[in-house]
Parts: sequence; structure tokens; C-alpha cells
Amino acid sequence: MKQLTIPLVVAHRLRVTLGGRTALDGVDLVVHEGAHLAVLGPNGAGKSTLLRALRGQMQPDMRHGGRLLWRATSAPDGVVPVSGQRRHAGPTDQTGRAGHGGAHPTPGLSSQTDAGTSAWADSIHGVSWQDTIPASGHVHGMDDAPLTGRALAALVSAAQQEQHVRRGWNITGEELVLGGLFDTPMPYEEPTPEQHARLAPLMARLDAHDLMHTAVPSLSQGQLRLLLVARALIRAPRLLLLDEVCDGLDAMARARVLYALTQAADMGTTLVVAAHRAVDLPECVVDGIRLHAGRIVARGPATSLLASEETHATPPPGIDAGTPPHPDTDTDTNTEECSGQSVETSPRKVGTPDTAHPAPPDRHAGTRPGARQGGGHDDRSDVLPDEEHDGGQDDILVQVSNATVFVERTPVLHNVDWTIRRGEQWLVAGPNGAGKSTLLRLLAGEEFAAAGGDVRLMPRTCGEAARGLMALRRHVSIVSDRLQATYAYDVSVEDCVLSGVEGTIGLYEQPSPEEHDRAMYWMDILGITHLAGRHIRSLSTGQARRVFLARALTGSPVLLLLDEPCSGLDDANRHALLQTLGALTRHGVHLVLVTHHEADIIPETTHRLQLEAGRVVHAGPWDPRNDGGIAGGERA
Repeated sequence: MKQLTIPLVVAHRLRVTLGGRTALDGVDLVVHEGAHLAVLGPNGAGKSTLLRALRGQMQPDMRHGGRLLWRATSAPDGVVPVSGQRRHAGPTDQTGRAGHGGAHPTPGLSSQTDAGTSAWADSIHGVSWQDTIPASGHVHGMDDAPLTGRALAALVSAAQQEQHVRRGWNITGEELVLGGLFDTPMPYEEPTPEQHARLAPLMARLDAHDLMHTAVPSLSQGQLRLLLVARALIRAPRLLLLDEVCDGLDAMARARVLYALTQAADMGTTLVVAAHRAVDLPECVVDGIRLHAGRIVARGPATSLLASEETHATPPPGIDAGTPPHPDTDTDTNTEECSGQSVETSPRKVGTPDTAHPAPPDRHAGTRPGARQGGGHDDRSDVLPDEEHDGGQDDILVQVSNATVFVERTPVLHNVDWTIRRGEQWLVAGPNGAGKSTLLRLLAGEEFAAAGGDVRLMPRTCGEAARGLMALRRHVSIVSDRLQATYAYDVSVEDCVLSGVEGTIGLYEQPSPEEHDRAMYWMDILGITHLAGRHIRSLSTGQARRVFLARALTGSPVLLLLDEPCSGLDDANRHALLQTLGALTRHGVHLVLVTHHEADIIPETTHRLQLEAGRVVHAGPWDPRNDGGIAGGERA
């Protein structure tokens, strides 16, 4: 077995505090060149924070924060420990012990903590922290400057992607990727011919050549993730940090990315990968650590740690088939229709929020004139047609006719015709860039059909278009990466969930006791009650996803639009969410689901709509046994 001797990053007693909360607590870790590592653990364990710290984007606490050291990119390879002899040390655990982290699992590797960890370290003749780092704290060729970490490592993460979505830089895919050469959002200097020559073969390897001249704001989430991977790979970093890198990628793109990462590893790049699914780990990543509450609590083969995590995780309560949703979420009522972007329901109470001008961050609930009087929830129970109606127009929930949608002047959807009827639960499938997310935003009133197109919710009698959009947003809720990225204000978790009552960005009115009770119910169901006082920008990606799910459900929607709802969720929360969604369908809620993982499709799904290049190529009943996979032949 090859003995690796070059430490790239050394963390000693690393402690990081975010927003008054300890995110990392006493982490000891040595990442050696070629010792690829999986970073595992539940939502909020500190995985993303650790990866950012390993790149120098997150600094240790000023007091008792420990140390971070990086290998200078121009420094000679090798370590000169105290003894003056070259020694190998793999990733260390909380006790400072070290172990081998090479390309093959070590026999006897334990996934248990404490004694098991010590046995693993001892079995491969691991060395202590003191054997790697002299008492003086100085190691030849390493320093503690964060810029050294940024020069050494590249990072791909959901937070990085959210930044690009929020800022909406009007650059092309080519400019985004070339910016990786200089670690800038876009190239501020001209790449050399040698640097530019790396672009074409890299994009060909990822099958992303067609995205080079596409405006970044018009890219799908999967396409943007693909370009961020290319951006990280183009500089051939010695250390590549990947935070849920496969989220949002279709099966083919996922396979290409994993193959490209394996090739990069073969060429000398060391991978550190945070993931919740075994299928999202490159084949060269076999060893791992598990974090919990900011501490390393276990280490061993990555697959064993993932299996152990599934066994011991405590899921949030969820709701089962026999338990109805919150009593305030009755979904039987009358509705009206409005053409264009339609629908009106019962008259709105005074103080309707203006969704085009969200509440400023310093405005507290209840300070806006005309706040709602009394309790209630705006007769939100008047949503679904009466159960006795069946057949014909009375069965229609949503009707999309000849809808063409442009994003950044680029046509994304073409002449879409689609009808959703009562009792139908839809899967929207297709490769990255097919228009799935745009279609969901169209149904949510966030995108508009071009002239000649029409979207109608529960056709009855035509109402007033301006009011109809408000009603649409009151009865249709959406959960998506884009909403999570662009939610304008860093409000508390509780306020974010409460904003789902009216589907607004920001909280405009003091919630009624019933509305507050409903929000607390869904927060409890999704296991986020303890986060109520936290600000949403301080959360992990998985925690934030549960917050936005609670926000959507607090709105008591009749139509719930889910764009990759399990993105960023650990196994326990994923299973609890899918159980909850299944129960909702049995209580009158209709779902439209976008996912690239067959495991994330609930059994209650009845229909599938297949999109290819913005066009509907199939819409009808779905039978997973005979339907050729999640995307008509594509297996997740």
C-alpha cells in the first residue's frame, strides 16, 4: 500500500462560532495528498462549515479557536516531523490520533467512536498530532494564511451556487468557468493561451460545451451546478472540496461529474466530499469521518458510516397515513378563475401585502397599516371543488394552454399544454435544462406565459387578473433552490415560515393565533422548532430546505410545487418528508414533483410529464414498472 506523506491541510482543535452558536468544536484533522475523504453527518452537523474552513473561507475563533495550516503551493513536498524522519499521518480524530486515508479501506477500520477509533489508528501505526506538527507549531512549507488555503483548494457548494443566483451576474457560462482560474466570479484578466486551452476539453468531458455561450441567469440549477464543477476543475487544484456536489444533477450529468472527479483524482487532486447518499461519492472516496454537533464522532469506511447514520438517526415526527394534517388545512371549497395567470377566491381582507415590494428587513410584523383583524386564515379552506363533482371542467385543477415562457429573452418553454385534474399527483421529469423548474415557477405565478398562452387555476367564472395573481400565490406554494437562494431577507426561521401564510417575501402582518399555531405545527412535524430564533442565512442547506418546506405547508396550499425537495436533506429527514408528502396527498393536497432520484418519488404519484428542450413529449398516467425509469430511460 502506498504511503502518503504530504499534508495539505492541518486543523488542530479547530473551533468556529457562527451567530453565537458553535459550528465546529475541537476538530483535529490532517488531510494528506491522495487521501480522499468523505465528510458525513446529519443536517446541521457542521460539514459545510468544515469545508469552508479547510479552504480558508471560515476563520477559527479568536480565542481558543485552534489552528489551521495549509501547504503553500510553491513549497517542496514532504513533512519533516519532530524526529526528522518522514512519517505518514492520515486524517486524525478528536483525540489527535491519525490513520491512513488512502484509496483503499484499511482492514479492521472501525466506524465506532473512542475505543474503536483508537483501535483503527493503532492498527495502521498512526502517529499523533505531535509527530506531525512540532511543538513550535512551525512546519516547513506550511503557513496559516487563509489566502494560502484559497490558492491550494477549490470549493463547489450550494452556498456558492446561491450567491450566483442571488447576484444574477449577466455573464456567460464560459466567463463563469474561466473565473475559476483566478478564483474570481468572472475573469478580470485575460487568460493565457495555455489556460484558455484547458476549457474546451474540460467542457467536452462534462458534455457542457453548449452552455459556454449561455447567459448564467437563464441556466437551470443543474446546468449551473455543472458549470461550477467545471469552474473548480479548470484550475487543477491540489485539494478539491465538494459540498453535496451532485444535488440537482440528472443521472447522466451525475455520472459525467463523478467520472471527471475520478479522473482529477488520478491526476493528483485530493477530494474531500460532503454527501448524504453513497451514490454521490466518487469511487476513489472510500474513507470518511462523521460529524455531529460540530465534532468528529466516528470514522471508517464511508459506506459503513452512511449505513450507521441511517440506522441511528432520529427522524423528525412527520405525519403518517392515519394522521390528518393540521385541522386548519381543510382543502374543500369554492374557487373562481381568472384567465392569464388566474384565479380569485374568497374576498381578501384589508391589508393585502404587495408582493412586488417586500417588507423591509427592519419592519416588524404588525406595523403595516390595515393589518388583518381578528383570527382566521382568509377562508383558505375554500380551495378545492366539491368532492361530489366528477368529470368535465369541474375536475380540472390547473390548465396550461399554449404556454411559452422566456427567461432572460431566451425561450425556455415552448407551447406547453397540460391539464392537472383532481386526485392526480404529478412527476415532472426530464434532463437538466429541459424547463422543469421554469414550468413550476409558471404554475406559482413567478414566471408569465408569453402572449397567446394561458394558465388557469380551477376554472369557474373569470375574476380580476391582478387579484387573481394574489389568489394564485395564496393557494399554490413552491419549494425550490431558487426561492431558497433569492429569499430577500435574513429573517428568523419563525418569520420565514409565517410568511408562507400569504406567500410573501417578508412578514407583513401580525399573524393570527391560528396562523401561528399552524406554523408551529409544521415546524414541529419537520423537526425545526429548535431553530425558530435562528436567522435563515445561518442555517445549513438541509436545515434551510426544511424551513422552506414548512413555509410552503403553512400556506395550506391546494397545489404544492416541489422542485428537488430532498436536496440537501439527510436520510432521516428525507424519509420523514416523503412520508409526510404521501399523507398530504390523502388529505386533498395535490403535488407536482421534480426530482432526479427515483427513491424520492412517493408511491402516491399517478402521472408523469416528460419535458425535453422545453417541450412536452409525454403527459399521462405513470407506471414505474413499465415507464422506463424516472426520465423515460434515465435511471437515478
